Amino acid sequence: MGESHLLYLSVFLCVVGVIMILLGIFSFRTATYKNESRGLIIGLMAAAVIMIGIGGAIMPGAIRDQHQSKETPPTQQRKQMSSMTSHNNNLVFDAGQRKQAAARRQLNEANVEKTLVSSYRKLGKISFNVKTRVYTLTITNSNFNKAMTYLKANPSQSKTVRWPASVKGFTKTSLVIKKTAGSGYKFRVVAPIPSKQTLLTVEDGKVLENFVKE
Repeated sequence: MGESHLLYLSVFLCVVGVIMILLGIFSFRTATYKNESRGLIIGLMAAAVIMIGIGGAIMPGAIRDQHQSKETPPTQQRKQMSSMTSHNNNLVFDAGQRKQAAARRQLNEANVEKTLVSSYRKLGKISFNVKTRVYTLTITNSNFNKAMTYLKANPSQSKTVRWPASVKGFTKTSLVIKKTAGSGYKFRVVAPIPSKQTLLTVEDGKVLENFVKE
């Protein structure tokens, strides 16, 4: 039986019991005055007292249970609330982790760019595209550009201008980028020979594009 039903029952028993006692008192006085039998009246009054006693015994527990049922969420609701709280905490935690990861990535990318600028300052200019994750070395050294212009016209002379050694060096640079910033970053070498052209593209130590077909 629900808490509200128990409360209603206890109130009903008490009210009916009180009414029966009042009627019993009136009937008892009348029967006494008329000198009639009062046994049935006494029995009904005794039953009324029992009803009041039962109602009084039930009422505190029913009131307490009803109060708790109003204040305490059902088990399923508590589980949902707990799940929502846990989910929100996870979202906050994940967002914090993503921000930290993004900050670390930006710092690593900046460190790589700084290192490349220092390493290739005599050979050319370094730029970085954040969206495509490509570091580009644009050759400005006139001697290197002359050698690459010659190599473009004479592909078989790659060893003469030490192009394989240059490719090896650029490949090592790609591995340094991978070690510092992580995988998935490209290193591209561009030179005006005479128009601007990509000489080499490497990623994670692997050659993706070489303008000389060896």
